[in-house]
Amino acid sequence: ATIRPVEGEIVLEGNVVITDDRGKVSGHRIRMHKGDGRAIVEGDGTEGSRARITFPEMDFPGEE
Repeated sequence: ATIRPVEGEIVLEGNVVITDDRGKVSGHRIRMHKGDGRAIVEGDGTEGSRARITFPEMDFPGEE
């Protein structure tokens, strides 16, 4: 990880995967911004390398 205190940013690189109870996100690089809680997920630019997000299964009211 690269910590950039002046920019308020932490940068994770190299096939990064973050998982929690709300889902999973993966990519070559993830930039997390302290001030506004944003995260930018990037592929490495090569063909087939994309950022990915997976959400857990969700139940919707009225669905059976």
